[in-house]
Amino acid sequence: MKKSKMRPGEGGRKGDLQLSWLPLEFGGQWEEWRDLAAQWIAIQERGLNHRLYALRALFARYLSVTDFGASPAAVLDRRTILPDFYEVACPRSSQGVIYNNHARAFLQWVLDCRFSEPDDYGRPIVLSAYRNPIASRSETGNVSRPQETVHSPLPYRYICEMRELLASGPNFRDWSWARLAIGGEATRNSGDWFPCSEIDVDEDDPDCVWRLRFTKAGKKRIEMWSPARAVALLVKLTLPLRTHQVRMLDSGEADTWWYSDEGWRLNDGPLKSGHVHRPVGRGVFRRVEDYDTGKTWTALYINTNKTADIRKGREELGYVIPWQHDNLIYWLAKLRSWQAKYNPIDVPVKWSELKIKHLGAARTATQLAVTPDTCFLFRDAAGTGDQRRKPLHTMALDPLWSKLLAELARRCAARGETLADGRPLQFTVPGSARTTLYPLHSLRVSLLSSLALDGDVPLVVLSKLVAGHSRLVMTLYYTKVGVTHMTGVLNEASSKLEESASEGLQRFLAEASYEQLSSHAVWNNADSMRVTVSERVEDRNPLGWMARHHGICLVGGNTSGNAAVDRVGGCHNGGPSMFESDSRPQRSLHGPVPGGANNCVRCRWFVTDPRFIDALRAHFNNLSYHLAESTKLARGLEDSLEHLKSRRYAAEQANLPYTEHAEYLRTERRWEAAIEKSNQLAGDAAATLRLIKRCLDVVKRLDEEGDSLHQLVAVGAWRDLQIAFKELDSELLQIAGVCDDTEVYPDEQPGKAVIRRSQFLDSALYREGIQPIFMTLSEEEQLALGNKLMKRLANEVHPGDAAAGVARVVGAIESGERLTKILGLQDDLALMLEADLGRPVARVRDLLAAVPQGRNKLRYHE
Repeated sequence: MKKSKMRPGEGGRKGDLQLSWLPLEFGGQWEEWRDLAAQWIAIQERGLNHRLYALRALFARYLSVTDFGASPAAVLDRRTILPDFYEVACPRSSQGVIYNNHARAFLQWVLDCRFSEPDDYGRPIVLSAYRNPIASRSETGNVSRPQETVHSPLPYRYICEMRELLASGPNFRDWSWARLAIGGEATRNSGDWFPCSEIDVDEDDPDCVWRLRFTKAGKKRIEMWSPARAVALLVKLTLPLRTHQVRMLDSGEADTWWYSDEGWRLNDGPLKSGHVHRPVGRGVFRRVEDYDTGKTWTALYINTNKTADIRKGREELGYVIPWQHDNLIYWLAKLRSWQAKYNPIDVPVKWSELKIKHLGAARTATQLAVTPDTCFLFRDAAGTGDQRRKPLHTMALDPLWSKLLAELARRCAARGETLADGRPLQFTVPGSARTTLYPLHSLRVSLLSSLALDGDVPLVVLSKLVAGHSRLVMTLYYTKVGVTHMTGVLNEASSKLEESASEGLQRFLAEASYEQLSSHAVWNNADSMRVTVSERVEDRNPLGWMARHHGICLVGGNTSGNAAVDRVGGCHNGGPSMFESDSRPQRSLHGPVPGGANNCVRCRWFVTDPRFIDALRAHFNNLSYHLAESTKLARGLEDSLEHLKSRRYAAEQANLPYTEHAEYLRTERRWEAAIEKSNQLAGDAAATLRLIKRCLDVVKRLDEEGDSLHQLVAVGAWRDLQIAFKELDSELLQIAGVCDDTEVYPDEQPGKAVIRRSQFLDSALYREGIQPIFMTLSEEEQLALGNKLMKRLANEVHPGDAAAGVARVVGAIESGERLTKILGLQDDLALMLEADLGRPVARVRDLLAAVPQGRNKLRYHE
């Protein structure tokens, strides 16, 4: 693309706010761009001349010379390669930088409106298949990179305190702090208080909160308090849901079945729909029948699920959390009854009636049409006119959240809680009424981390809380260093730690005093420690200890199950206690290690310390992968089993013979085996989490006591080490991490992860016209070559940032398109493989050319 001068006024383009010149000069196919640009210009409040010039440069000098420039989707597609806009279409001056950044802002607006979904904060997040091709530039013309802020999770005890602060009694009338937080004073903006008539007030209803006040003009006014905002925040403090998911919950007023404190009954309300044999269930209360016990449970139905809802029919949207959370269900039912009584609706609301302030981002007509009409639970009763039927807007919870954190800080100060140096605890930015140090969307991570680490909730259960995303990955990072950077540093340091950590721990166990052992090391069972590690240093025998990649086995790795050695420690008696003898402890009996031999993280003979924390992280991620696969199998079998149960129930009701009994028994056996495997893996993952958490506790305690501990890496202090969890929708990204860890820690068994990654890589090679080679290699060779290839590709696209590079490579592979096209690789992929493999790699085109004429019916298409 050549660069030529263009004067701002030529072609009658200057001052044309509708950009009518665009389709006139370049054709009617540019109408979509013209419409988008006119909409964007219409919402700009200043600098129109510069913005119009930027758009002229974008369309006339940049996109019009391409074959695909008339299509916004093609231009913004991540696979599309475009030259640098600033270099091609902008003058080399400060004005050129302004034009570049205006063009980028316009394309970002298009992405947010047309190619995005709302995140947990209600703000648009661009779909992974699209990106902004124009980089932001600084005043010097250099590419500028936005800084990212990492927020610490809020301690769980404060989350519990804020729940109690909001829900301070059994009825809404008891919520004294919440009802005065927003609009509590007689101000012009009444917040959650709205005017009502005297006949609307029910003084006998403990959930009817009202007041009488006088306006500045002296006029008497009756107002009622809407608890919707407060209950929405209570949900956020209870479940790891996105704010958008909470705001959009359905009350169930139009469902077939109606939940109440007395149980389930058929809905007799004015909005009821469906039939007992074909029930409608879109509300947050989900009726779940247990055909085996005959009981009826109440689960939670989340009717939206971000990008997972794309391309789904209206009956497939959302997901069920199979948790009868009695306290939360109690308040949700109270709010539903309050809405039905004091803010009723005539018909469910169509999503096409919602505005951007409700949706958080623009939606297509197709997206809105496929979403069922909704009786919004969190209707804004304090709104005006038609707004009372619609949900709270995207930022509605922010003011209450900031006030809640401010009140928490005030209460902590009143109790005398301070930082170690005596400074007061701060949860909000000093001098700011709304900006918090713990953004509302960080609650999701706080709850997930607390449930996993402090609550010991198995991952198989956590996965249900996060919409079936069971691919949870743990990362260790330093709060004072970037997460991505630290991940790379940890990976590089892991091999060195593997060599030195076990030796250091063995020496420590052999030489340290018993008091030091108790405070520095991490054990599964203190009694077993006393049996194997004598209190007298001279009586200890380190020769009987075996180093593992994530700790030390104090019984030499004994896996024998022979009854003759029953009194000798090993995997056969490393499990929970079966018989305790206080008088003769040596006669106490223990069962085998749960999960079988070599499952060290659940063995009472196992000891570790903070130097093994990265190996424990790798072990957790390996378990998480196998748990995800096992859970996926169990869910499929569970669905099949439920289908067979419902058919058996229908046959019994109709007095007909049930002909699928054999299939039912087979499916039940397979389901029970899959559940058992999932439970075992979940228990292993929970045990690993406990060890990691205790290692971190040791670090913090020693740091507070001023004790020294060998640093993990040179760039951060132990006290800065934290744990983070990531939810992954990508199978390949999780597999890539498992395979990478396996090379560092060979004791970790990758299972089918290596083979599965090889399938992905062979498919990618074939799309490049290269013979699939991984299928011809042994599993060990697949692991080594696959790791090398992933690292090479990651370094090509993101030098210096391995984690970001791998994520981008994985996205390109999973897109099903050619890597060289999406990633813009400079080196020949075949040459990369030949260098690593040590032999030539055939191209598919060469193989086809070698087939005799007349037999070559296959064609390779680039």
